[in-house]
Amino acid sequence: MLFHGLLFAAIGLAFRPSQGRKRTRQVNSLGAIPYLVLVATTPHPTVTYVILNWRMHQLGGERYCREQLRQFAAAGLLELHDGKGQDRREKQVRLTSSGRSELRRLRDLLASLDTEEPSAQPA
Repeated sequence: MLFHGLLFAAIGLAFRPSQGRKRTRQVNSLGAIPYLVLVATTPHPTVTYVILNWRMHQLGGERYCREQLRQFAAAGLLELHDGKGQDRREKQVRLTSSGRSELRRLRDLLASLDTEEPSAQPA
């Protein structure tokens, strides 16, 4: 049942206009949610880490994932920063305030689904 709630919440977010500043490039919120959740739940995620997770779960290839990350960065949901470890070529992925607000909207929508009780109808 939780899966269905998450699915419908994601669909609801995809078709609801976003609050906040106007974006120059429209992005499908439904497609962004898994990326945002992965980045939010991982300490210091990198582009390679996101791609490996995507490929491991058979959700898409490397090029598709990189293009999605670029689109979400252009839309202001994610930020891509140069790495600070030994391999400076590796870029780190971070949530922006817009990305956090999308996750908040998802959480609020899921909470509203959880609190709604189906009305009991007499037989």
